[in-house]
Amino acid sequence: MSDKISGLPERRRATCADCGGIRNCDVLGYHKVDGSDEHTWWATEYYVLRCRGCDSTFFQKVDTHSEDTEPDFDDQGEAYFTPVERETYYPALAHRPRPEWFKETGKYISAMGPLDMSLTELYAAIDANLHMLSGIGIRTVFDIASEQLDVATHLPFAEKIAILVARQFVEEEDRDAITVLVDAGSAAAHRGFRPTERQLNHLMDVLEHFLDQAFVRPQKRGRMNFEMRNLGPSVAKKPRPRKAKNKNTSPPASDVSE
Repeated sequence: MSDKISGLPERRRATCADCGGIRNCDVLGYHKVDGSDEHTWWATEYYVLRCRGCDSTFFQKVDTHSEDTEPDFDDQGEAYFTPVERETYYPALAHRPRPEWFKETGKYISAMGPLDMSLTELYAAIDANLHMLSGIGIRTVFDIASEQLDVATHLPFAEKIAILVARQFVEEEDRDAITVLVDAGSAAAHRGFRPTERQLNHLMDVLEHFLDQAFVRPQKRGRMNFEMRNLGPSVAKKPRPRKAKNKNTSPPASDVSE
């Protein structure tokens, strides 16, 4: 492959989903579709990019339209309008950062099959701006988590929450927030409730706090205590060995001359 494609620079700045920021990327592929009429014009550009930071490959779509502009000013203070580039990525960029405990492979939530899969699909729905499905998914994740904590699946949600509070998986002061979380999921499932982005983030804050308290912290505590038990014998205070007595008890010879 040549260094340049269709006269484009070999490098383009774009947001890398894996790195989580704007990075220099190699342009591996490019295609453009555009058009115009008497009053407007539009263009859609497609890029296949490879991040120079982490080597991940992803797709970027850039839409511009003559009616979608933002104002700016030149050196003489004259106003002009620049078309706005609307970027779309695949895989989609994360709309909500994942907790550190979720990203640790083989630990905590990642080691729990159904709960891990449901939470993964929930984050995917959030990234795709599917707010109604995300609301339903939040309630589903809570329901699966309750089952993992040995709460009977046939019980009403109010009873499930009461049991989780009694077993200290949910703090008493969080009972109302968990109840609203479940009610929001039910409203999305049965009445078409679509939470706003702000509301969705609040619901996710509550869900992630519950998962952290019910699953992550106990596992961290168990691992910490295990490591401390293993460390204990090597740092325990041991009796000092007694010094051997000097068997020669005769006084030293006098060095005073006769």
